[in-house]
Amino acid sequence: MANFVLFTWPFVAIALFGWLGRERGLIWSVVVGYLFLPEAITHDLPWLPDYDKLLAISLGVLLGGMLFNWKPSFAVKLVLPPSRDIPGEIAAIWGELLDIDEVPRDKSFNELGGSASRMRAAMRRMIDIGVEATVARKIYDGATIGDLAKVMPLEGPRKLGTPSMTVLSYILFGALLVSAFMTMLTNGDALVAQFSVRPALGFRDVVSMLVQPAIIMIPFLFALAYLRGRSHQMEVLRAIVVMGVLYAFLAAIETRLSPQLNIWVYGYFQHTWLQHVRDGFRPIVFLRHGLWLGFFLLTAAMAAFALYRHTEGPSRHLYLLAGLWIFAVLTISRNLGALMLALMFVPLVLFAPRFIQARVTAAVVILFLVYPAVWQSQILPINPFLEFVASISEERAQTFQFRLDNEALILGRALERPYFGWGGWDRWRVFDELGRDITTADGIWIINLGLRGWIGYLCFFGLLTLPLMFLPRSLRRREPSHVIPALELIMSANLVYMIPNSALSPVGWLIAGTVAGFVRWHLVEVSPAEVEEEAPPCRQSLYTRFAHNHSRGTAWDA
Repeated sequence: MANFVLFTWPFVAIALFGWLGRERGLIWSVVVGYLFLPEAITHDLPWLPDYDKLLAISLGVLLGGMLFNWKPSFAVKLVLPPSRDIPGEIAAIWGELLDIDEVPRDKSFNELGGSASRMRAAMRRMIDIGVEATVARKIYDGATIGDLAKVMPLEGPRKLGTPSMTVLSYILFGALLVSAFMTMLTNGDALVAQFSVRPALGFRDVVSMLVQPAIIMIPFLFALAYLRGRSHQMEVLRAIVVMGVLYAFLAAIETRLSPQLNIWVYGYFQHTWLQHVRDGFRPIVFLRHGLWLGFFLLTAAMAAFALYRHTEGPSRHLYLLAGLWIFAVLTISRNLGALMLALMFVPLVLFAPRFIQARVTAAVVILFLVYPAVWQSQILPINPFLEFVASISEERAQTFQFRLDNEALILGRALERPYFGWGGWDRWRVFDELGRDITTADGIWIINLGLRGWIGYLCFFGLLTLPLMFLPRSLRRREPSHVIPALELIMSANLVYMIPNSALSPVGWLIAGTVAGFVRWHLVEVSPAEVEEEAPPCRQSLYTRFAHNHSRGTAWDA
């Protein structure tokens, strides 16, 4: 049964693309495939990558996206945003804060009677609409709207997108390629112990180091190409919430009856049984580990609360109920780490303004990228945190200490070849004098650092976090929304969760690609009738609002 489902999944994904269209087909094939395809089954194919769950999902996306690229899922078009009168928008902000109908352009905010608190609010809102921070701060120097207009464009930006993010992505891809070759060149020595031999690296190992990330990034690349509009982002959150409600129900069953669903459906248990018995049962459903289930429930809860905050109408309360149900199951799923992240990130999703959410994300990204150096410097409050975990559960404190000890061993090994790493064949792991592996690696950061070194580590995770770095400036150019900030907070929680775990899933890459599509393509949604009615004939240049698909994606059917 498991092999049949695994090998037929690409055809199921193609059917989903044909039925739902390219955007919905991409979203639902990734989410459903990740949640229900069998884990821990790998088929060694000659001269091809090992066929497993990740390859099945990526292959389905690749084939479905290529075959149904012509079939959009949404009856809207994506076009360049209209020009904006930034000084007029600033005048409207000042008028709202000062309760003035007509704001004169030759008087400063202070001259109009603005207090210090209202001045700070005006500056923040000016930054939110796209005014550079250095320009917005001139409000404190007595600048008038006329003065501000002299040092900034009269109209808001109507750029096609953020090409600098694309250029940096190409640079990181190229550096990842070069680092793989350098890893091969610096690991030409075989590692021989008494009862084991880890061979030197060759050209095939370079191919493996490049093919593996390329496969798992396919959902990211297709999301970057397809998921550019608000409707697409909403559909990502809806799919996660719908499947989260269902998965919470299945997890609740396993919490009561023990993890049996994978055995009932596929005939085997996909992990170690003892790791899923903790004063009761830790559910796993069809995922790789109960920890992966915990993080998906966290993702679904955050998505539900984001839709509750963003949506208007009767369905708003349904999202609230869905979020509460998923959160309730998360609390009984025996996932302490995911629950702690939920207590930190769910209030941010529900209540925090966008600039606070962006700052939290920026802090998480910086911490994640430099975490190996921070960990080595021993400046993190590890001991107080360990004591806090011990106050909750002594068993989990011992597990956490075990992870720290193993990370210290592997980090010491990685620093022996810090720039390009040790490569494959478990060369990055620590063996005793008899050739026995004495380490356990859980965090994806330590695995990539040992495998690829600092250069490969920064390139690989730089591709994942690059959209988050460009997101704050992109948000200032758009109308307010709680959808993209929720997606960035989900990615931030994923980065934190990846420090102790290897929980980077196809759904995570899909979310990252959705954020990247938002940043890369500065487009807004309009109805096809509006485009046909307003578009002037024979005006098809690259920087017109109504350009069409032939001009490098200025407007795409969606």
